Amino acid sequence: MKKVIILDDKATNINTLKALLEGFCPGVSVAATATDIETGYQCIQQHRPDIVFLDIELNHENGFDLIHRFSHVFFEIIFTTAYQQYAVEAFRVQALDYLLKPIGIDALQASIAKAEQKIALKQANQQLLKLLGTRDKNDSGKIALATLEGYKLVDPKDIVYCEASGSYTYFFFTNGKKEILSIRIGECERLLPQSSFFRVHHSYIVNLSYVEKYIKGRGGYLMLHNGIQVDVSVSRKEAFLKTISKPA
Repeated sequence: MKKVIILDDKATNINTLKALLEGFCPGVSVAATATDIETGYQCIQQHRPDIVFLDIELNHENGFDLIHRFSHVFFEIIFTTAYQQYAVEAFRVQALDYLLKPIGIDALQASIAKAEQKIALKQANQQLLKLLGTRDKNDSGKIALATLEGYKLVDPKDIVYCEASGSYTYFFFTNGKKEILSIRIGECERLLPQSSFFRVHHSYIVNLSYVEKYIKGRGGYLMLHNGIQVDVSVSRKEAFLKTISKPA
């Protein structure tokens, strides 16, 4: 049973969504509800939900402000709103789905099914990593990647860089091939050896072994060995330059 928290500034909207979930989505249970950002944040910290239904316009508050409070978003986000104009920003914060009010049963069930699949893949990937013992204390050995087709064991040395794509992440390899993983880039960052990989941008992680050149700029950008250009964000520039300037 997946735990759900509903955050909306109108009690009628909360009651309606709760009734739809209880009546048509048997795989979930509503753990808590909230009508403001602070209460919602406390509920999430207390209940550690699998899914959060989040309204965007909350009186004088904004649902995105809640997301930005978390350095690691461990739950799936399903935005609920009467407005279409927030869709692009919603997917920039890696929301799983975006439901327009009034919420239909089919759309709600589809969102829940998508969330359940995503959660199951993440849990299976974490369990597989433990069972296979794919990483030792020296960050050596292969790692198990949960792709859309199944699992793939790869040597981190064969990964050139990773690129975020919403709730998914593309892995690009030295042989020119790529795989799409059903996990966010933040989870990939924790999976990869920190000794050889660096997150240079909110959308990119690079294997430092394949960085050929850094081009100066406000943030600047990297040239990788295969001719790929990767941006470096302003906020990560200083840490990146310190990392590459350390003695080997």
